[in-house]
Amino acid sequence: MTFFRNATYRLTLLYVLLLFILSISYSFWLYNAAGNEISWAVSRVDGNGVGSGISTVPDNFGTVLASKERVLQGLVFFNLFVLGAGTLASYALAKFTLRPIQKSYEAQANFAMHASHELRTPLTALKAELQLAKRDKHISKAMRQAIQSSLIEVERLNKLTGRLLRLAGPATFDVKDQRASLLEALTVAKKTLSTVISEKNIQIKPPEHDVLLAVDADDLHEVLTIILHNAAKYSPEKSKVEITYKKRGKECEVRIRDSGPGISSQDLPYIFDSFYRAPAAKGYTGSGLGLAIAKNILAHSGATISAVSSNGTTIILQIPLATSA
Repeated sequence: MTFFRNATYRLTLLYVLLLFILSISYSFWLYNAAGNEISWAVSRVDGNGVGSGISTVPDNFGTVLASKERVLQGLVFFNLFVLGAGTLASYALAKFTLRPIQKSYEAQANFAMHASHELRTPLTALKAELQLAKRDKHISKAMRQAIQSSLIEVERLNKLTGRLLRLAGPATFDVKDQRASLLEALTVAKKTLSTVISEKNIQIKPPEHDVLLAVDADDLHEVLTIILHNAAKYSPEKSKVEITYKKRGKECEVRIRDSGPGISSQDLPYIFDSFYRAPAAKGYTGSGLGLAIAKNILAHSGATISAVSSNGTTIILQIPLATSA
């Protein structure tokens, strides 16, 4: 897994850095100790030779200087050995440290994947039976409304299981030959959310010009749908959601800014975690999976998602630009 491989490298680097700091500190102390011994020897030479007209330099003074050079050389080789052997040992220790976490994560992902697969079959059958029952002309209006309400809940569960499958999937990516229009994806997302947007009379303001991104079109549509749904849900009626973008080298920074109450600084670092819901969001419907799924989807294309909150919430997407055909 890319995530755990990168985490292993970072942890290895941290271990090596700590080990090297300790090694350099010990070498510095040892070298200073040798230097102090030489200074003491030199001070004795100066004291014995002043005014006597003769040199009383000890025979072993040259040996002391040579020893100092040997100590320095030895410390250099010692630190190189520590750097090499310490890197190997640190990598092994990092893998050992992260192995239980990785196994736990994989077990959780496998459970979500298997549970989603198991739920899809009965949900599909239930949806078909409800749709068949709804066509019956002899049922009452109240029964028809109950069936329609059940269909809405079944569809919601279908979407939830689909999202769980996406969330449990590996975050590997390949942007080769992937091209998606930002404006087209926004148009499809707005159509998907037309009911929510019209109910609250939310104005979606797209960018003036289009841009092609190196991401799957369906993935971009789903990510924008999740973000715009949150923006419409938390924004007041007759408010505006603005989408802008700026090209930065080989990437495009897309910003989606809403007019909602914003997110507190305490909650902001956790909004992309699965099932996390801020206390301020308890009065709204939701599962706490949307942004986590958006993050996972974007990871498949080497893109990232982050957020800032000031006079509303701004979701920031960093997506690779599509190469010219």
